[in-house]
Amino acid sequence: MIAHHTLAKTIHGHVPWPQSLATGRSSGLFAVLAGTSIAIMTRRSTLERQSGRGRLEISIFVRALAIAAIGLVLEKLHDPGVGVILPYYGVLFMLGIPFLRLRARQLLAAALVADLVLPFVSALVRPHLPSTASVPLHDLTPFQLAVNLGLNGDFPALPWLGFLLAGMALGRVALDRPRTAWWLVATGSALAVAAATVSDLLLRIPSARTALLQSWPDARPGATWHDLAAALPAGFGGTTPTGSLWWLAVHAPHTATPFDLMQTTGCAVAVIGGCLLAARHRPRVWQVVFGAGAMSLTSYSLHLVLLRTDVWPDIGTTNFWSEAAVVLTVGAGFALLRWRGPLERIVSFLTGLASGFPHPQMSRIRSR
Repeated sequence: MIAHHTLAKTIHGHVPWPQSLATGRSSGLFAVLAGTSIAIMTRRSTLERQSGRGRLEISIFVRALAIAAIGLVLEKLHDPGVGVILPYYGVLFMLGIPFLRLRARQLLAAALVADLVLPFVSALVRPHLPSTASVPLHDLTPFQLAVNLGLNGDFPALPWLGFLLAGMALGRVALDRPRTAWWLVATGSALAVAAATVSDLLLRIPSARTALLQSWPDARPGATWHDLAAALPAGFGGTTPTGSLWWLAVHAPHTATPFDLMQTTGCAVAVIGGCLLAARHRPRVWQVVFGAGAMSLTSYSLHLVLLRTDVWPDIGTTNFWSEAAVVLTVGAGFALLRWRGPLERIVSFLTGLASGFPHPQMSRIRSR
């Protein structure tokens, strides 16, 4: 996320490899991990100890509201030009509530359906909705805010539901087994490659290229397919243009198309599998070095504060390394002291207060 926000987006008209690696994949990974955290919290052993049905749903709902509220505050305070993902995360958590009690295979099936169907629903509905792309979230009416967070914004929650459901499916399997981790690496990589390959094959169809060029809103006079192909790796602002359904065939980042969603999910699954394998060796060292991940809500908020020009004015490669060092150092300090992040403590307090029981598993969920 830090790389995406601080490093150059394009160099001489081309997207440099750090941006190609980070753009879209960082936020998608966060969404998948959010689902995994929810699933770990809602495993059968936890459900059996609850005194009443519905409390778990209430706790997730309150957590979603708290995360969205923090996001709206940060969106108002931070410099414009950087999309704040937390309000969208809040809506995404709410959308996941009906799926809390499903098993892994059911969640995988639901994730696949969401990836294939919801982008089409979005493409068909968005032309009839008010455009809110250039309006700050805090200036929107309640209806416009709902439209933006659900369909029109930088991280549209409805098409992104597949990320959350895939993560929830991961949380239902035995993540402590090396075989599971290797399976995640293999299947995630295969899914990412397959999605990109099928997308590239579809975009070789002449009629598809013609339709995309004719409906490309940023096309200059005389633009060719080569121009559009060079622009696609930079992605879009969360959604694709709506002039043609062929846009759903691209796998460019931040487009929320079926191929973008499946490729990003595959990358996230492979990364999680790789991290599980790495963390089997010297886990305490990993826990400290990347302690920022255990307090990601606080770490992400710190990142947004550091992006303010009145706090850290020089955006660039130097800023990337400096900011990454600050975030990792703060996280390592909290991990060494075995402290929880301050925003994580606030959110857990509110969820425990609202649901009526501060369960140990509840305190371990990682807010994103």
